[in-house]
Amino acid sequence: MAQDKKKASKKTVTKKVAKKKTAKKTAKKTVAKKKVAKKKVVKKKAASSKTPKVQVAVSAEERHRMIAECAYYRAINAGPRSPEADRGHWLDAEAEIDALIRSWSR
Repeated sequence: MAQDKKKASKKTVTKKVAKKKTAKKTAKKTVAKKKVAKKKVVKKKAASSKTPKVQVAVSAEERHRMIAECAYYRAINAGPRSPEADRGHWLDAEAEIDALIRSWSR
């Protein structure tokens, strides 16, 4: 009986050691995979130097038409009309269109 107990205890000890070894191997594999993923990162070159800058010329008539259309859609979405609100829609639309035109010419 004493020999059976020794065999049983040896089996449990070897199972625990085997589990620790496999856990270490698994941990090493995951660390190795992470390192490989980091090495594959490639830096992109800036495309701004290759793309030519184009300036867009907008005439005063086109600008006015764009502002009018934008103010119209703002007024429709706002609800009830009033002269003060219409002026506010126009000023907001004017600021928006001017910012848009400036962004085109950069």
